[in-house]
Amino acid sequence: MSMPFDGLWSAHSSNRLDPKYHLFQREAARPVPPNWKKVPIRTVMRRRLQVAEPEKEPDGQFKVMTISQTGDIRLRAAGKGNNPPEWLGSYLEDMPSTWFQAKAGDFVYSSIDLWKGCIAVVPADFDGGLVTKEFPIYEVVEPDLSVEFLQCLLRSRYYQRAFRAITTGHSNRRRTQSPDFEALEIAYPNDRDEQSRLIAGILRARENKRVSADALYEQLIEFSNLIDGRGAEQLPEVESEQAPEVD
Repeated sequence: MSMPFDGLWSAHSSNRLDPKYHLFQREAARPVPPNWKKVPIRTVMRRRLQVAEPEKEPDGQFKVMTISQTGDIRLRAAGKGNNPPEWLGSYLEDMPSTWFQAKAGDFVYSSIDLWKGCIAVVPADFDGGLVTKEFPIYEVVEPDLSVEFLQCLLRSRYYQRAFRAITTGHSNRRRTQSPDFEALEIAYPNDRDEQSRLIAGILRARENKRVSADALYEQLIEFSNLIDGRGAEQLPEVESEQAPEVD
């Protein structure tokens, strides 16, 4: 690929000379399927900047979220590294982070690990969950776009490659900046019924996986109880050493 240097220099506000960024821009210029709409993410999603006030509930227990590379939201481990022993309002108040509150149906992604697949929809049981500024929150504002379809779309191979193309930095602290995320163009069918048809198999397989995982867990608990008679007791989760989450 070749391009004039002034175009290379002015293509992004940072004047980045980043081959993967510019090469992907060429691929992104390809036409989309008929009856599909192509728009920047900022036109279908809006940043939610609802600052939480945990200091008003010093004894309240809060759900602090983190995101796995499988696109699932889970509780951020308390008592690990610099994390407090519990996610109580009094502990959160003493931390230097600003906490933001998400609502069920919002999108949350890790600015550090978006390129690894860390983007998810907030489920109902995490409604009101908290994150730091490293996890931008977005609400879907386009009524013609299904949240379920958008989740599948942003976790598809093409968009995972797109996130890698717009991520900047080095080492384990590469980040996706919010303006780059919002400027990324997405394409989707105009018809919600068509969106549902395209992802029906994915949603069905995802539900089957959840049911199978629950059945496996129940069988393992039953077998474990037969061995040691300790009922449904669970061992504490032990995570592998990873780079700490920083704000």
